[in-house]
Amino acid sequence: MTKSKQGLLPLVLVAIGLAVVLISFFWEVSISQSNPSTSNVKPVNPAYLNFTAGNVSKIFLVSAEPKYCYWTKNDAHMDWFTNGPIIHTGDPVFIVKATVRNDYTQNDKNRVNSMNHSSAYFNVKLYNKNNTVIPALQAYPKADTVFKTNGFYIESGKLETFELYFATSNLNIDHYEILVWTVSGQPVP
Repeated sequence: MTKSKQGLLPLVLVAIGLAVVLISFFWEVSISQSNPSTSNVKPVNPAYLNFTAGNVSKIFLVSAEPKYCYWTKNDAHMDWFTNGPIIHTGDPVFIVKATVRNDYTQNDKNRVNSMNHSSAYFNVKLYNKNNTVIPALQAYPKADTVFKTNGFYIESGKLETFELYFATSNLNIDHYEILVWTVSGQPVP
Protein backbone atom coordinates (compact mmCIF):
# COMPACT_ATOMS: atom_id res chain seq x y z
CA MET A 1 0.00 0.00 0.00
CA THR A 2 1.37 3.42 -0.87
CA LYS A 3 1.85 6.16 1.70
CA SER A 4 -0.92 8.33 0.21
CA LYS A 5 -3.42 5.46 0.41
CA GLN A 6 -2.39 4.72 4.01
CA GLY A 7 -3.11 8.35 4.93
CA LEU A 8 -6.60 8.16 3.47
CA LEU A 9 -7.57 4.98 5.36
CA PRO A 10 -8.19 6.70 8.74
CA LEU A 11 -10.22 9.42 7.02
CA VAL A 12 -12.33 6.84 5.20
CA LEU A 13 -12.94 4.94 8.47
CA VAL A 14 -13.93 8.15 10.27
CA ALA A 15 -16.28 9.06 7.41
CA ILE A 16 -17.88 5.59 7.48
CA GLY A 17 -18.25 5.75 11.27
CA LEU A 18 -19.84 9.20 11.05
CA ALA A 19 -22.20 8.00 8.31
CA VAL A 20 -23.26 5.02 10.46
CA VAL A 21 -23.94 7.30 13.45
CA LEU A 22 -25.96 9.75 11.34
CA ILE A 23 -27.95 7.02 9.62
CA SER A 24 -28.78 5.32 12.93
CA PHE A 25 -29.80 8.68 14.46
CA PHE A 26 -32.11 9.57 11.59
CA TRP A 27 -33.44 6.01 11.43
CA GLU A 28 -34.42 6.19 15.13
CA VAL A 29 -36.06 9.57 14.62
CA SER A 30 -38.03 8.44 11.59
CA ILE A 31 -39.38 5.20 13.09
CA SER A 32 -40.17 6.39 16.61
CA GLN A 33 -43.30 8.40 17.19
CA SER A 34 -43.54 10.21 20.47
CA ASN A 35 -46.98 10.17 22.00
CA PRO A 36 -48.84 13.50 21.93
CA SER A 37 -49.41 15.14 25.28
CA THR A 38 -52.72 15.03 27.14
CA SER A 39 -51.75 18.00 29.34
CA ASN A 40 -54.59 20.07 27.80
CA VAL A 41 -57.25 17.41 28.50
CA LYS A 42 -59.31 18.42 31.53
CA PRO A 43 -59.21 15.90 34.38
CA VAL A 44 -62.31 13.99 35.42
CA ASN A 45 -63.06 14.32 39.12
CA PRO A 46 -64.01 11.38 41.35
CA ALA A 47 -67.80 11.10 41.49
CA TYR A 48 -70.68 8.72 40.94
CA LEU A 49 -71.04 8.21 37.19
CA ASN A 50 -74.19 9.16 35.34
CA PHE A 51 -76.20 6.70 33.30
CA THR A 52 -76.49 7.64 29.63
CA ALA A 53 -80.16 8.39 30.40
CA GLY A 54 -79.03 11.09 32.86
CA ASN A 55 -79.73 9.74 36.35
CA VAL A 56 -76.87 8.91 38.74
CA SER A 57 -75.54 5.36 39.14
CA LYS A 58 -73.89 3.73 42.16
CA ILE A 59 -70.70 3.19 40.19
CA PHE A 60 -68.11 5.52 41.71
CA LEU A 61 -65.27 6.81 39.55
CA VAL A 62 -62.18 6.68 41.76
CA SER A 63 -59.73 7.92 39.12
CA ALA A 64 -59.33 8.40 35.37
CA GLU A 65 -56.20 9.02 33.32
CA PRO A 66 -56.16 9.96 29.64
CA LYS A 67 -53.28 9.46 27.23
CA TYR A 68 -52.58 9.41 23.52
CA CYS A 69 -50.58 6.71 21.79
CA TYR A 70 -50.37 4.92 18.47
CA TRP A 71 -52.07 1.61 17.65
CA THR A 72 -49.40 -1.10 17.74
CA LYS A 73 -51.52 -4.15 17.02
CA ASN A 74 -52.11 -5.60 13.58
CA ASP A 75 -54.90 -4.01 11.57
CA ALA A 76 -58.18 -4.59 13.36
CA HIS A 77 -61.91 -4.01 13.25
CA MET A 78 -62.75 -5.19 9.81
CA ASP A 79 -65.48 -3.32 7.99
CA TRP A 80 -67.48 -6.16 6.50
CA PHE A 81 -69.06 -3.87 3.88
CA THR A 82 -65.74 -2.82 2.32
CA ASN A 83 -63.80 -5.87 3.55
CA GLY A 84 -61.00 -3.67 4.81
CA PRO A 85 -59.51 -2.78 8.18
CA ILE A 86 -60.78 0.31 9.95
CA ILE A 87 -57.87 0.72 12.38
CA HIS A 88 -54.31 0.34 11.10
CA THR A 89 -50.99 -0.08 12.86
CA GLY A 90 -49.69 3.43 13.58
CA ASP A 91 -53.11 5.11 13.79
CA PRO A 92 -53.49 7.51 16.75
CA VAL A 93 -55.62 6.38 19.68
CA PHE A 94 -56.90 8.08 22.83
CA ILE A 95 -56.86 5.89 25.94
CA VAL A 96 -58.91 6.31 29.09
CA LYS A 97 -57.71 4.26 32.07
CA ALA A 98 -60.39 4.33 34.77
CA THR A 99 -60.76 2.81 38.22
CA VAL A 100 -64.33 2.44 39.48
CA ARG A 101 -65.97 1.05 42.60
CA ASN A 102 -69.25 -0.85 42.57
CA ASP A 103 -71.47 0.48 45.38
CA TYR A 104 -74.52 -1.58 44.42
CA THR A 105 -75.65 -4.08 47.05
CA GLN A 106 -78.13 -6.95 47.33
CA ASN A 107 -80.74 -4.29 48.22
CA ASP A 108 -80.55 -2.90 44.68
CA LYS A 109 -83.03 -5.08 42.80
CA ASN A 110 -81.62 -6.76 39.66
CA ARG A 111 -78.32 -4.84 39.93
CA VAL A 112 -76.33 -7.49 41.86
CA ASN A 113 -76.41 -11.26 41.45
CA SER A 114 -76.38 -13.91 44.19
CA MET A 115 -72.55 -13.98 44.10
CA ASN A 116 -72.49 -10.23 44.90
CA HIS A 117 -71.34 -9.16 41.40
CA SER A 118 -72.71 -6.66 38.89
CA SER A 119 -72.18 -6.35 35.18
CA ALA A 120 -71.51 -2.69 34.46
CA TYR A 121 -71.47 -1.42 30.87
CA PHE A 122 -69.54 1.78 30.10
CA ASN A 123 -69.10 4.15 27.22
CA VAL A 124 -67.01 7.29 26.87
CA LYS A 125 -67.74 10.51 25.01
CA LEU A 126 -64.88 12.70 23.78
CA TYR A 127 -65.41 16.48 23.39
CA ASN A 128 -63.59 19.44 21.85
CA LYS A 129 -63.44 22.95 23.39
CA ASN A 130 -66.83 23.81 21.85
CA ASN A 131 -68.39 20.88 23.75
CA THR A 132 -69.01 19.08 20.45
CA VAL A 133 -68.70 15.29 20.51
CA ILE A 134 -65.62 14.03 18.68
CA PRO A 135 -66.37 10.89 16.68
CA ALA A 136 -64.13 8.00 17.70
CA LEU A 137 -64.29 4.27 17.14
CA GLN A 138 -63.67 2.23 20.26
CA ALA A 139 -60.67 0.13 19.28
CA TYR A 140 -60.12 -1.97 22.40
CA PRO A 141 -61.73 -3.81 23.98
CA LYS A 142 -64.00 -4.13 20.99
CA ALA A 143 -67.30 -2.50 21.90
CA ASP A 144 -70.72 -4.00 21.43
CA THR A 145 -71.60 -2.95 17.89
CA VAL A 146 -75.19 -1.99 18.71
CA PHE A 147 -74.79 -0.07 21.98
CA LYS A 148 -71.09 0.97 21.67
CA THR A 149 -70.42 -0.19 25.25
CA ASN A 150 -68.12 -2.56 27.13
CA GLY A 151 -69.15 -4.71 30.05
CA PHE A 152 -67.10 -5.48 33.13
CA TYR A 153 -67.93 -7.87 35.95
CA ILE A 154 -67.40 -6.00 39.26
CA GLU A 155 -67.86 -7.34 42.77
CA SER A 156 -69.96 -5.19 45.09
CA GLY A 157 -67.76 -2.86 47.16
CA LYS A 158 -64.65 -3.65 45.08
CA LEU A 159 -62.52 -1.69 42.62
CA GLU A 160 -62.13 -2.51 38.93
CA THR A 161 -59.60 -0.87 36.60
CA PHE A 162 -60.09 -0.91 32.85
CA GLU A 163 -58.70 0.79 29.77
CA LEU A 164 -60.71 1.84 26.75
CA TYR A 165 -58.93 2.74 23.50
CA PHE A 166 -60.52 5.09 20.96
CA ALA A 167 -59.28 5.46 17.40
CA THR A 168 -59.33 9.15 16.51
CA SER A 169 -56.97 11.39 14.59
CA ASN A 170 -58.30 14.36 16.56
CA LEU A 171 -55.61 15.51 18.99
CA ASN A 172 -57.73 18.42 20.25
CA ILE A 173 -59.69 16.56 22.90
CA ASP A 174 -60.61 19.08 25.58
CA HIS A 175 -62.51 16.78 27.95
CA TYR A 176 -64.23 13.42 28.11
CA GLU A 177 -67.12 11.86 29.96
CA ILE A 178 -67.38 8.29 31.26
CA LEU A 179 -70.98 7.10 31.30
CA VAL A 180 -72.74 3.97 32.55
CA TRP A 181 -75.07 2.47 29.98
CA THR A 182 -76.56 -0.12 32.35
CA VAL A 183 -75.81 -2.18 35.48
CA SER A 184 -77.21 -5.67 35.75
CA GLY A 185 -76.96 -8.73 37.96
CA GLN A 186 -76.63 -10.81 34.78
CA PRO A 187 -73.08 -11.82 33.74
CA VAL A 188 -71.27 -10.03 30.95
CA PRO A 189 -71.80 -12.03 27.72
